[in-house]
Amino acid sequence: MTQEEKKLLLVDLCARLPFKVKVCLYEKETCILMGINGHEVYLDVDSDSFRIESIKPYLRPMSSMTEEEYDELCELANSKFIGDSKEIDWLNKKMFDYRGLIPMGLALEAPEEMYNVTK
Repeated sequence: MTQEEKKLLLVDLCARLPFKVKVCLYEKETCILMGINGHEVYLDVDSDSFRIESIKPYLRPMSSMTEEEYDELCELANSKFIGDSKEIDWLNKKMFDYRGLIPMGLALEAPEEMYNVTK
């Protein structure tokens, strides 16, 4: 993982931290991200920290967005009184991969049922 990829992943994970993003640890165990300190992450499975390279977040591809979710996002985008970051916060909360981390190999595609999404 390059320094640029680490930075991109850290920025993405920091924005998702309040929403309990699920990550895959060492390509075998699913955990919830609890905290970040530099290039170290803290998970719900152990009090030790792990290097950022040892995890991959589970994210939803943009193509998995339901019609209801699309309508909700459009409604947010049209209500300018809340603030410009509301759409990004919504995408983070719904775990959409709007930065393209899945094709870059920095994230895994979340199974449909992982974040309780129904089509």
